[in-house]
Amino acid sequence: LHSRRIILAYGLSDNLPDVDGALVLYGRSVFHCPDCDGPSCTGKRIGVLGWDRGAALLSLYLLTWAESVVLFTNGNELELKKKARQVLERYNIPIRTERIVRLRSHNDCLIAAELELAQPLPLDALFFHLGSPLATDLANQLGCKRDKAGDLVIDRAHQTSVPGIFAAGDIVGPPYLAVTAAAKGVTAAMAVHRSLLPPDQEI
Repeated sequence: LHSRRIILAYGLSDNLPDVDGALVLYGRSVFHCPDCDGPSCTGKRIGVLGWDRGAALLSLYLLTWAESVVLFTNGNELELKKKARQVLERYNIPIRTERIVRLRSHNDCLIAAELELAQPLPLDALFFHLGSPLATDLANQLGCKRDKAGDLVIDRAHQTSVPGIFAAGDIVGPPYLAVTAAAKGVTAAMAVHRSLLPPDQEI
């Protein structure tokens, strides 16, 4: 295949929780985006599945709406520094390290997390932070540069470090929302159009 220009817009792929009952409830009472679904959980008991700094930040962020928040590591080792643990403790966010055996639900609504060797914990919603890797490594194959966060480096016209290759959507950085991804796509498309105009059209 040959092309004068390329726009990369393949997005990210969310790692989904490997917990019995999670996928059935995904989009109903199991979520990954606090900005999209946090407001619908006002006054509710929220769990967060994850074990790194991002999961801890998500837990604190959800306090905007939640009645209570608990962080589940699901049997994984907690990757948090002492200061971060202290902040969670200060804001009354407990850390549960037991493995989640199953999410119990009723009428497609989460009601509890069943824990290994522990009593079930009542919950109204569960958010997860398990990473969102790139859907493909095509940009790496093409030699496009990335920043420290792993996002593609682009200029104001959404052109990457490789001339003629543009990028848009979640692969160029936050916020990771459909509306902003679409807007980035428009910006990249208009820039591509301008770049294809012949030089003798300049006045």
